[in-house]
Amino acid sequence: MTEETNAAIEGALNAGASEILVRDGHGAKTNIIPGLLHPKAKLLRGVTTRPENMMLGIDETFDAVMFIGYHAKAGTKEGVLAHTSSGNVIDLSVNGVSLPEGGYNALIAGLFDVPVVFVAGDNWICDQLTDLL
Repeated sequence: MTEETNAAIEGALNAGASEILVRDGHGAKTNIIPGLLHPKAKLLRGVTTRPENMMLGIDETFDAVMFIGYHAKAGTKEGVLAHTSSGNVIDLSVNGVSLPEGGYNALIAGLFDVPVVFVAGDNWICDQLTDLL
């Protein structure tokens, strides 16, 4: 996970990014090895009960977000580690639209007018987010 994140960081830096915040947001929020993370990135970890959970730290000062290591929503039979939020959520829908985690995280980013510019994960989440975004 750390190396895939580092590749995204390199891409962002090559595209002109000057500040990068990495939110270690899946599970127990211990997926990134701090000592191996790109030195130009800041790491935000820790479990929270706040509704923005995986997007903790975002605000209107961000130019873009990237989703790394994302997975298809619950019920996607061939999806790698397919689930939504926790293993107990069967479906999360907003205005009748079923969303994967990347979908509701994109909504949170949208509250601050921050676009999703890159998604890495299995082909199922890429298809699901392409359809949504």
